[in-house]
Amino acid sequence: MKNNFSSLAHIIFGVLVRVLGAVASFLSILILTNSLDKDDNANYFLLISLSMFISVILRMGADNLLIKEVAQADDSSIIKLTLPASLIVFIISIAAISLTCIFLIIDNSFFWLYVVSTSAVIAINIVLSCIFNGLNKITLSVFLSLTMPSGLFLLFIYILQSLEILNIGNIYFISLVSNLISLFISIVAFIFLLKARKLKVYIRFISLKKLLISSSSFFGGSVVRSLYNQIPIFALGIFSTGSEVALFGVSSRLSSMLGYINSITSKYIALIHARMKVKKDDSNDISNAIKWITMFQIISLVIFVLYSDQILGFFGSGYEDAKITAFFLIAAQVLNLFFQNNIVSFQVTGSQYKALLFLILNLFVLIFLFGCFYIFFNFNSQSAAMSVFLVLVISCILIRSRKTV
Repeated sequence: MKNNFSSLAHIIFGVLVRVLGAVASFLSILILTNSLDKDDNANYFLLISLSMFISVILRMGADNLLIKEVAQADDSSIIKLTLPASLIVFIISIAAISLTCIFLIIDNSFFWLYVVSTSAVIAINIVLSCIFNGLNKITLSVFLSLTMPSGLFLLFIYILQSLEILNIGNIYFISLVSNLISLFISIVAFIFLLKARKLKVYIRFISLKKLLISSSSFFGGSVVRSLYNQIPIFALGIFSTGSEVALFGVSSRLSSMLGYINSITSKYIALIHARMKVKKDDSNDISNAIKWITMFQIISLVIFVLYSDQILGFFGSGYEDAKITAFFLIAAQVLNLFFQNNIVSFQVTGSQYKALLFLILNLFVLIFLFGCFYIFFNFNSQSAAMSVFLVLVISCILIRSRKTV
């Protein structure tokens, strides 16, 4: 009973921490949409989307592999950091080379310098968060890698707005600084955790070839999943207007208040399988958590439908056009909870290639739907959101069919 309560408590506190991060992100977007024009907001959304996608490439998509290496340590008094340390060295090296090339080759490289710098900082912080997950500090991991950057960004935006110097250049800067401060605090917290648990660190750097081999089974799926998540913003930025990017960005941030809580159960599943202690009670805890989260999401969707005009009104003039976009993205989050947890289950139980096939299928179907809307109808934020929803409907039907066969 005590173990069951402890397991469920991890999920509940993790969800609460993520909700705080989502609220901070939501309030930040409110300030930005009421202070900047749509083109500047579109540039900010593109910065964040590119940074998140590149950070996945830099850390080779090895999140669950990092959790497994730490969680499956042979000696509980020693923490093995061979893979994380090697990966951090790789991230720093690639980022330094990329920044140098961008500075020397690309004219007006201001935007791309911030993209690569922010990507590297996010990637390193997530590597540390995976170590915390492996040490069964999931809530601390979520707080340091997601909630704190969002909270700091909100604080800095509020200060800039008060000083009347809020512009897109300063927003790029404080986005990087927010993640840098969070990274520094993560390092300090990790040192204190080592001392508190009296853990010894084991590090033996490995070659790039071995690093690539170790993470290869996770890399493809993680990159495809990240590209799937970010491609609507990329596609709108290329084939539509800055206004449509801004509308989709606002809608996605609104829906992400629900989406942020999805991955906490995914991380919990990864940790359970990494420790090789999957019990019936643990599975029931996960199922119950998913049921309660789904009920909360459905209620949130109903509330949005009833009060969409008032909710979108907070974002400022012109964002009422995001009503349909936000509806489909919020509805997609309900289905995304089931899809993401099935993908994580595949990845951590030795079925990485099944996960990769599902993700590749999703990506191709999404691109196909985008193409259809672009050729035959009108490709905008609404059609992009409808495409995301339809892809998840198809995926959940396939997953359901697989389970019943």
